[in-house]
Amino acid sequence: MTQPRRLRKDQSHTVCRRTTGRIYFLKPTPETNAILEYAFVLTCSRHEKEVEVSAFGTLSDHYHCQICDLLGGRHSHLPGFFGGFHSLVARALNTSLGRGGALWDGGSYDNVEIHGYDASIAQWVYVAGQAVAAGLVERPEDWPGVTWLPEDVGTTRKVQRPKNAYFGTRSKRIPGSSPWPALRAEVREEERRKQRAVDDKARGRTRKRRQQLDQARKRRQAHTDTEPTQPKLTRTSKLPDFVQYT
Repeated sequence: MTQPRRLRKDQSHTVCRRTTGRIYFLKPTPETNAILEYAFVLTCSRHEKEVEVSAFGTLSDHYHCQICDLLGGRHSHLPGFFGGFHSLVARALNTSLGRGGALWDGGSYDNVEIHGYDASIAQWVYVAGQAVAAGLVERPEDWPGVTWLPEDVGTTRKVQRPKNAYFGTRSKRIPGSSPWPALRAEVREEERRKQRAVDDKARGRTRKRRQQLDQARKRRQAHTDTEPTQPKLTRTSKLPDFVQYT
């Protein structure tokens, strides 16, 4: 069992978490970047009075964040901040990648307190330059992933909600990957519809009779609470179109 983490007022922390199996789920593609930045800015805006974020950067298999807990103790929002961020990213990226299962490694959440000005600046530089330290690029600004650089301090990030299946707009499925369950239900329904059309032609059913049978089938589905054929996106579609954080 890990030692309990202290939640002290005005205490800075550096937080890191990696993907399960160190798989490159955070690889900086346009869609992945849009999901990560929207999820992080949304989480920051929801907790802007309880925490203060000064650095954030992602690589293909993990991220780093420097954050200050403004409340601490039982009023701390630090656990809720990262719990909400991890959950939203996992659900949105799994939908984008057409996969299921855990996105984050269960034992990889690392939270370390930062004490002193020098340690804070050193960690700040490390988060901004981690792609350089890994030998991926020559300058921090060359990394195509999501990175908040020191010169971004004081600026306002305004991010649009991604065009992704989880947020209300379907994305293309990656060949060879497991389909999204709701999309799989749609495929099965389309196959049934084609088979019904073949049966109708063989039995001489009219279009009106087919409509009557379809309406009866929908009533039975509603009564038995069967699996829906359309993805339910009402909850996620209520997320704001734009979010911002200074």
